[in-house]
Amino acid sequence: MPFGDCDPAGILYTPRALDYCLEAIDAVWKSVLGGIGWYELNMDHDRGTPFVDVNLSFSHPITPRLPLDLVARVEHLGTSSVTFVVYAEQGGKRCFDARLTSVIVAKSTLTKVSGDDWLRQRLQAALGDGQG
Repeated sequence: MPFGDCDPAGILYTPRALDYCLEAIDAVWKSVLGGIGWYELNMDHDRGTPFVDVNLSFSHPITPRLPLDLVARVEHLGTSSVTFVVYAEQGGKRCFDARLTSVIVAKSTLTKVSGDDWLRQRLQAALGDGQG
């Protein structure tokens, strides 16, 4: 974590934690979709994923002294939604846990997408045995 992401107390500026979660989720999209991330989903595939619920709980301060490790995965796939979990560790200590849920929409109409959509099929495969 760079020093520029710190607040005056010398720890992670709180809104940056959400930025880190979004970057980690974009990496999940790219992994699940063979290199397709949020930009390509929106621009090339007419899919948007607006968030409908975001929960972030801190358990330890984050400083620039040590690397920050993030883990993100698909936790749940609903009829037209996807929930991701993200957690961060630093120096062997859990620093935050996040759960973020998006609705999958056709970007051009902002209507929910469900059923056999190609995106849902790829997400279902990422869930594997349901453990994400």
